[in-house]
Amino acid sequence: MILANANLTVNDGLRVEDQAAKLDAGKSGILNYVDEMTEMKFPVYRKYINRETYFKIESLESFEEIRSLGTKWIIETHPVKILPDRNFVHDLLNSYSDFAEEITGEVYREMREKAVKGGR
Repeated sequence: MILANANLTVNDGLRVEDQAAKLDAGKSGILNYVDEMTEMKFPVYRKYINRETYFKIESLESFEEIRSLGTKWIIETHPVKILPDRNFVHDLLNSYSDFAEEITGEVYREMREKAVKGGR
């Protein structure tokens, strides 16, 4: 489609040129975000605030989870391959204050040892 009118507006009321600039700026923001994430130091450790669930985020592609299920402990390694998993890891790394807290690697390792031994 060829646009002859430079003042043509679509969608949110922006001129076509302004929308193109906005799109380019958005791409730049995404690239900056990816750069920031790749500079993050791993592993990163988190714990749910109100539950016995612990996380070791090993990279943007993998995390380990320790959770209690009744009197048992489950330790699972999760690959991060689909969008909901990527969003979950993003939230654990950046937007976690409402549902999780930072813990140290030492706290995580102690919990993992208990889980492996089957203790509470």
